[in-house]
Amino acid sequence: MINRRLPFIAIAAVALGGCSQGGGGYVPEKPPEVKNMTVTPGNEAELWPLSVGNEWVYEVQSTQNGGSATRELTFKVTASRKEGDATIATLEILEGSKHLDSSDWRVDKSGIYQINSTDRRAAYTPPQMLCKFPVKDGETFNQDLKGPAPTTGADVVDQKVQNKCRGTERIDTEEGPMEAVTVESNTKFSYKGQDFVTSATLWFVPKVGLARFVQQTSTKDFNGKEIFRLKSHTAK
Repeated sequence: MINRRLPFIAIAAVALGGCSQGGGGYVPEKPPEVKNMTVTPGNEAELWPLSVGNEWVYEVQSTQNGGSATRELTFKVTASRKEGDATIATLEILEGSKHLDSSDWRVDKSGIYQINSTDRRAAYTPPQMLCKFPVKDGETFNQDLKGPAPTTGADVVDQKVQNKCRGTERIDTEEGPMEAVTVESNTKFSYKGQDFVTSATLWFVPKVGLARFVQQTSTKDFNGKEIFRLKSHTAK
């Protein structure tokens, strides 16, 4: 049974609700390099469209210390408002019709941010930048912040985050191949005497949103990984 809450993105935490022993599940193909997709300056917000009613359905493969589970999760925008040039939205996470969790997000002219994590609304201070605008291949952007710790989803700890825009890659989804802006993120923090290292990669597709997400978190006695692969979406 997996019962840890992983930090960085609430979507990873809810993927770890249950786990059966054994291998199998989706293994992503190595994406070939693609250089012909660009994000139009001024329209970067289309990488994470946050209108009310938008939703994304994912196949989620979770593993922890030898156990694995595969399930289907839906992200749905349940609230959205404008604050100047920014869009602030709430994403609900569902398994079928069952509410699992939620978190708040921000998209403005400077980037895509996660504001808080889980229903407990444990805040990232400052909000955690997941993609920087304008998009520049090879650009790095780092943060020192306070954010939610694992297990409780509420305790806040100091975190050091190093990010890099990896450029454009082609990924496979159940809707077909897509070209995505790819961002790597590596986070280090300590919690209850243990040092954690979290490595994540996010793939954002214009006018679609988050089409792939992979995260791995490890300590001296724990190793967990999540793979989110897009099955379908409705976005406007």
